[in-house]
Amino acid sequence: MNIVIPSMLIVTISWVSFWISRDSPPSRTTIGVLTVLTLTHLMTGTNRRLPPVAYIKAVDVYLGFCYLLVVLALIEYACVAYSKKKHEDRKRRENKLKKGPPSPPQPDLIQDARLARCTCADPHEPTVLAVIRHPFKWNFCLKHSHIDMASRLLFPGAFLLFNIIFWIVLLHKAQRLSLFSSVIVDRCAQAN
Repeated sequence: MNIVIPSMLIVTISWVSFWISRDSPPSRTTIGVLTVLTLTHLMTGTNRRLPPVAYIKAVDVYLGFCYLLVVLALIEYACVAYSKKKHEDRKRRENKLKKGPPSPPQPDLIQDARLARCTCADPHEPTVLAVIRHPFKWNFCLKHSHIDMASRLLFPGAFLLFNIIFWIVLLHKAQRLSLFSSVIVDRCAQAN
């Protein structure tokens, strides 16, 4: 109760930043840094109270994953801020090009060399010249709003999935899970 519930709340608080406007860096950064520091304090306090052992404890795995999620939430904002800056820079460049003087037409080297027509047998087959004239361009652009929307679903989903797997494995190892435990089956067999 003193470790798991506070760590769950800290991870949940880190997700609040996904709903805060990306135009408010101080609030998003503050939430991210404070949750990282709070979880760090919880991890060190927990390790100080438990006896030192040479192996990884279940609480270390749980708090380590919580810490990972909190740090990734902070990194998510860095990605959003970077994507937003790139988007604004691209818009500025486009506006600058629209307002600038028109550039003189570029010479079409393929047309000038009279290589526009294919001399191959099949005129419908794509040729190297067609690829040169119409190069493939990647138009995929990941917007900053998409990163926030995806994070609103992925982070809670990952945490829920981790909790389900973690608690099933932990209860199975402790032989307290009635669905998978052979101890209960043996007790029922002994009673009959």
